[in-house]
Amino acid sequence: MFSLNNVSVRYGETVALRPVSLDVRPGATLVLIGPSGSGKTTLLRVLAGLVAPEGEVRFDGEVVTDWRGVRRRLGYVVQDGGLFPHLTARENVALMSHELGRDRAETEARIEELADLTHLNRAQLDRYPAELSGGQKQRVGIVRALMLEPDVLLLDEPLSALDPIIRAELAKELKTIIETLGTTVVLVTHSLSEAQFFSDRLVLMRGGSVVQEGSYEEFERAPADPFVTQFIEAETLL
Repeated sequence: MFSLNNVSVRYGETVALRPVSLDVRPGATLVLIGPSGSGKTTLLRVLAGLVAPEGEVRFDGEVVTDWRGVRRRLGYVVQDGGLFPHLTARENVALMSHELGRDRAETEARIEELADLTHLNRAQLDRYPAELSGGQKQRVGIVRALMLEPDVLLLDEPLSALDPIIRAELAKELKTIIETLGTTVVLVTHSLSEAQFFSDRLVLMRGGSVVQEGSYEEFERAPADPFVTQFIEAETLL
C-alpha cells in the first residue's frame, strides 16, 4: 500500500527522521514503537501527508506528488479523538462527507453502521465533545476516520490517554473493527504490550531511525541492537 524509500525529515538543523525505507503491506497492521522523540509520530505524519519529507513515498505503486487524492483514502485518529469542540459528535463525524457533497441519507446510514461497530449510542452522537468521556471521544474519532471507507487507517497512540479498563475495552473493539473491515493499519504506540496485541509486525525506532523490524519473538531471539533488549526489559519491568 505504502512504500518508503530513503524518506527523511529535517526541521532546520534538527533531524526528526533519518533515511527510512519501509513497506506497509495491504491488509496488514504495522505498529511503530519506541520512546518519545524516536520519530514514530513524524513517520506517521509523513504517511498522512502532513509532513513533506525528502526521499520517495509511493502509494499503490505510484510516487506521491499530490497528496489531495491520497488523503481521501486515509483515515487518521489522534489522541483524545481530535474533535472540534463546537460540533456535536455526529457533526464531527459527518463533516467531511458533507464537504464532499455526499448524500445525507447515505451519510446517516454509514454513521449508524459505524456507531454500532464502536458501541456508540444515539444519545452520545448528539452530545458535544466536552460532554463525552475519554473513551467515547476516542470512539467518535475512530468513526470519523472510518466514515469515507479509507484504504489505510493511521492511529497515533489512540489508547494512551485512557484509564486501564477503558483502554482494554477499546483495544478489543478496535482490533475487532480492524479484522472486520480488513483495513490496512499503521499504529503508533510507546507500549510494547499494546503493540503485541495489535500486530505481529513491529518497527522499533530510536533517534529518528529504525532499529529493528520484525515480530516480538524476533526481537527477543535476535535483537539487532542492545537497545532492543533494553526496551523490552524496561517494558517488562513496568
